[in-house]
Order: sequence, then structure tokens, then C-alpha cells
Amino acid sequence: MFEFQKALSLAHDTSPGPDGITYNKLRHLNTTSLSHLLLLFNRIWTEQKYPSQWHESIVIPILKPGKDPSNPLHYRPIALTSCLSEGVPQGNVLSVTLFIIHLSQILNYLPSSVHGSLYVDDLQISCQGSNIHLIERQLQNAVNKLVAWCDNNGHAISPEKSRCVHFCRKRNLHRDPVIYIRNFSIPVVNDIRILGVIFNRKLTFLPHVLHLRKKCERSLNILKVLSKTSWGADRTSVLRIYQAVILSRIDYGCMVYGSARPTVLRRLDTIHHSALRICTAVFRTSPVESLYIISHQLPLD
Repeated sequence: MFEFQKALSLAHDTSPGPDGITYNKLRHLNTTSLSHLLLLFNRIWTEQKYPSQWHESIVIPILKPGKDPSNPLHYRPIALTSCLSEGVPQGNVLSVTLFIIHLSQILNYLPSSVHGSLYVDDLQISCQGSNIHLIERQLQNAVNKLVAWCDNNGHAISPEKSRCVHFCRKRNLHRDPVIYIRNFSIPVVNDIRILGVIFNRKLTFLPHVLHLRKKCERSLNILKVLSKTSWGADRTSVLRIYQAVILSRIDYGCMVYGSARPTVLRRLDTIHHSALRICTAVFRTSPVESLYIISHQLPLD
């Protein structure tokens, strides 16, 4: 009972499943009801029988940003399961962990010439060379092995969600590769997002910087509201909000896109300087060097 009550106290309030029971309701149960629940969990452990109602869930489709709402593949499904089912070994945490461990074995079936990385269920493979015909054959061989592994282990690779990018500084000298998943040709695109970083064909990272700047510009409105002189927050609090909301986005992936040209990276300096001026409430004509000293912040580079 002590372990059960401790688990309830540490559980975060989440949306309920089909039964409508929330963690907050469970915390307000009396001792008799909690004893019945504890008995149920122990029976599930010993008898190895899982309630069939807990296999059901409410699935809510969330449209991905900037995607066509008429395409079902552009939705991210959010499954709301019963809060009671989280207390047994068939719950989400253990099953997701086993899924990731099992799926990570797929990288062992890649040819030695093809490199790959896996994050949860997002798989990326790449091949480097100067002969486009050889690269095409090696990638096609790798894709065929991945599809065969998925068929044998109950997984599937979605051809509609797959994309191919040809990174080459001499685009006119080499044609784009043609890779198939079964009979579906993987479309070749000019840029692709991998774990939040946008990679374009020539690896200039200009699309990523422009996208990042647009997102940060919208977040500047938060600082403008909170920095009102009559009722707004103090300088230290606004600077902390800037570091958490805007600067954290700029820091993410900077080890990768930091190889871009200085003229591209300088597009983010205006965001940095504008935010520091809002936080410190200085004049627009104040030198940038004084901004760094007053706010105790470093330049982005």
C-alpha cells in the first residue's frame, strides 16, 4: 500500500481514457477503495490476466504544423489510455521501452558502407561517395534489407513519409538518386528536417536559420508584454524568460548549423539584440557592446 500511495502522489495529472478516471480522483479515494485497487493490481501480476477494457484508448488526431489537413498521414495520433492501466507492467512506459530496444536492432542490418541513426521511430540512413551510381546501389541495397527486417519483425516503413535529399555542392554534375521502397519511388526534396534541424542540399543552413528567426520573432511578443514599465517583470526575470523561450531555441542544434557562413548566422544577431534591448529597456541607439555588459550576456558566436 505504501508503494501504491507513493506512485499516486508522484503521478502527473493527465487526460483520462475511456473510463474517465483521472489521477486526481484516485488520490481522493478512501482506504477501502484503495485496498480494492491494490488487490486488483496484485491479481494482475500473479494471474497474468490483463483487463480487456484497458486495451482500449481514445485516439485524438493532431494536425502537424503546415501540413495538408485532407491527408490522414499528416496527423499525429495522441492515444488517451486508462490511468489505471499505467500501474501494471503492460502499461505504456515498459512497452515503449521494449519497442525502442527492439527497433534499435535494425541498424545492425545496414551494409558497412551505409551509416544510419535512429531516434525513437525516426530512421535516417546516408551514404557518401563520388560515384552516384554506386551510392544509389548501396542505398537501395540498404533499403531492401530494412524492408525485409521490418517484414520479419512486425514493423513497417511508410513510403509516403520517406524523403531523400541529395547533398552535393556540384548539383549540375550529378543526377539525383532514385531509391525505391517496394514499388514506391522515394521523392527527392530540396531540404529535410531531422530532429528539428533543417538540412538543405548545399548545407548552407539558410532555410533553418530563416525558420528559426521567424519562430523567435513571434516569441519576442512575450518579452514585450512582460517588460512593461508600469506593471511588468524585473530585468532578471525577463532575461530568464528570454533564455528559456528564445535563446534555448537558438542554442539547440547550433553545433550543427553553426558551420554556416557568417552572413547567414548574423541573421540571428538581430533577434538576440532586440531581445536584450527589451529586457534591459535601453535606447535603440545604445551600442551592442553595452547591451552585453548590462545584461551579462555573451554574443551568439
